[in-house]
Amino acid sequence: MPPYPHTLPEIAALPWLEVAEARYHEMLGVLPPARMSRGCFAVGEPLCHTDDGEPVHDTYVEISGRFFAKPQRLRDFDRNAFVRQICDQLVAVGGAKLAERVRAERMMEGNGGRGND
Repeated sequence: MPPYPHTLPEIAALPWLEVAEARYHEMLGVLPPARMSRGCFAVGEPLCHTDDGEPVHDTYVEISGRFFAKPQRLRDFDRNAFVRQICDQLVAVGGAKLAERVRAERMMEGNGGRGND
């Protein structure tokens, strides 16, 4: 695999990585975000481009006081989809308690985890 993801399968295969809160805020302040939603943003400058020329940005998500990052295409920017991906990944590695807490919080917000912010 190249050092940066250049195809959709490469992007999809990358896991969400947990990062420090300081890293999340550092990247939020480095440039104006290319996209932003509550608790989620794409860094203003692309990390790389796909083979088709689409920009791929480092994307950061905050969930219940924990912070995650993964490269994503801007056209795929959807906080709710990212939260579902992170929850699924956490369940797969034994983080079911956080995943359930996040799902409960989302239900209390009234959207049931559906739709875009």
